[in-house]
Amino acid sequence: MELHVVINGRKDLAGQLYQQLRSAIESGRLAAGTQLPPSRLLAEQLGVSRKTVSDTYAQLTYENYLTGIIGKGTYVPAHPAPL
Repeated sequence: MELHVVINGRKDLAGQLYQQLRSAIESGRLAAGTQLPPSRLLAEQLGVSRKTVSDTYAQLTYENYLTGIIGKGTYVPAHPAPL
């Protein structure tokens, strides 16, 4: 799985990440069953704090765009939120 996220500037990092992940899920670029990178790894790759990634994952999980499985990871569910 290739996750392409581009962070522009230093403002609204969580908002940028949220919009890009949600768009990728809604468009099918992140297919059902896709495992997202651990928050620590994605934060390191993007040069943002782990909290930024964790908060974004939490918001998308709350909205049913992602599902977390303790000890296994964060995934795009088989039936993501309706468009």
